[in-house]
Amino acid sequence: MSEGLPLSGDVLKNYINDEQETRKPLISGILYENSFLMITADTGIGKSTLIAQIISQASCGEPLFGHFTCPRPLNIYYLMFERDRLEIKERMKPMSDHIGINYHNIVIDDKFTKRLNVGESAKELCEHIRKFMENPDIIIIDPIYACVKGKLRDEDVATDLAHASNYIQKYFHCSNILIHHTHRTKYDKSGHIISEEDPFFGSVFLKAHVTGGYLVSRTATGTLWKNTKDSHNNLFSKIPLIYDQESYISKLDPDDKDFPKIDRIHSFVRDSYRTKKSFTLTEIMAKTGAGRTYTLDILSVHPLASAIKCHKSPGKSNLYEVLEEF
Repeated sequence: MSEGLPLSGDVLKNYINDEQETRKPLISGILYENSFLMITADTGIGKSTLIAQIISQASCGEPLFGHFTCPRPLNIYYLMFERDRLEIKERMKPMSDHIGINYHNIVIDDKFTKRLNVGESAKELCEHIRKFMENPDIIIIDPIYACVKGKLRDEDVATDLAHASNYIQKYFHCSNILIHHTHRTKYDKSGHIISEEDPFFGSVFLKAHVTGGYLVSRTATGTLWKNTKDSHNNLFSKIPLIYDQESYISKLDPDDKDFPKIDRIHSFVRDSYRTKKSFTLTEIMAKTGAGRTYTLDILSVHPLASAIKCHKSPGKSNLYEVLEEF
């Protein structure tokens, strides 16, 4: 099939029924090929430190936060539209004693200053990136409000940024991570803070552009990542992290009450794929704390079921085999 041509007829039919072509994970459960992920947090929550860890571990194919599989080392281009390279250095240096970093797979760029929603800037950016990295897997834009001319709540500004992001993704066949902030705290008439599930700042056209999103909030022990959008139905719903101030490293806390049973099942299944071990229903229930009916539903009708094969043995427990990463 000629890449880039419209699809129709038998070509379309073959494409739809091609079981070999699936969306592959870059960071399993968090980021996938040809997608757009928005990470949003309040100012001062530690976004820069978390980004530094994502860049470091993904660059060498190390499990992110000690848990989320990177099937291969990734090429990462980090665009800093605010502050300078000293900030990322201050975070990656202490990390380097505790996690892997492949410096050859990373470009830190704080020199591109053109606004991405103006003229031919997206094309110029792609040509600029290619001078330093031929085929990035991930391009991180941090923060998005600093890379545009105008205000993100304006529809034209948000739409132009979405077009630029699309252009970049199609140019490199990469995935984009957009770093964003929440809107200002809102108060009711009595002066009490209004609690919101997703305090998103900006036009709805911007939110419509991304395929996945996480809102990061502070906890007593670290941060909690709460999924706010999942167009492809392949992201974890909540990710509780424990932060170590000495190493700057965050790790998943699988025993945290905020780690849902559905995500525990996802983790167990992903671990089974990574270790190439089959499992029984009893084993997955014991490990995740999920009930029989709920677990069976996930293994049979949930989207991840397409990656699992059930081997039935009369008189014995069924064995579940995970056939592919998801």
